[in-house]
Amino acid sequence: MKRIAFLILTSFCCLMIFGQNPKTNLGLEFTPTITSLAVKPLSGNYDPRISFSTGLNIERFLNSQISLKAGLNYERKGSRGEFLFIDEFGNLVGTREMKINSDYLTLPVMISSYTKGKTRFYMNAGPFLGFLIRNKALYSAIGDHPEQTIDITENMKRIDLGFSIGFGLYIPIGDVLLLDLGIRDNMGLFNTSKEGSVKTNSYGFQLGLKYSI
Repeated sequence: MKRIAFLILTSFCCLMIFGQNPKTNLGLEFTPTITSLAVKPLSGNYDPRISFSTGLNIERFLNSQISLKAGLNYERKGSRGEFLFIDEFGNLVGTREMKINSDYLTLPVMISSYTKGKTRFYMNAGPFLGFLIRNKALYSAIGDHPEQTIDITENMKRIDLGFSIGFGLYIPIGDVLLLDLGIRDNMGLFNTSKEGSVKTNSYGFQLGLKYSI
């Protein structure tokens, strides 16, 4: 019974992939982002910071106006903050800046809806799965204390789950090339910290180049 169900599912997927309207886009994208962390309980001031995401994706059109897109991205999330620095003697030295770099491999799966025409407006949404590669805290120099980088990967959970939503334009620049300009928000929905609660968020302006086959 399981084999029959597997064959039916496989056949259905093949029909979806190789059926009518077999249009596929292969893409490369780069997204400057503003990323932040929602931290509870709050200890210090955490502010958004400028970061980036880049990766590859494949998009399959199910019909002329609906597509399914999946990708693999390298994304740097995190935040910045300023904290009072007290030395080993208990003296207040000043304010020290800290940046958190949380580097993820993310797999988004998006459903997109398009308008008709050559230049096409789209809206898309779908879940994403992130796998933490490393997590570091970078402290600025202050007084006699130099810059410092601390690996805090073990303080975080390896998996981040969330929801992505966005919109944009596909602009043809040739017979098989498309320029993708869009805005996207990746909202983390699950706690990524082993201590307290930390949820990720990043939004940015997406720059993409698509090759249509």
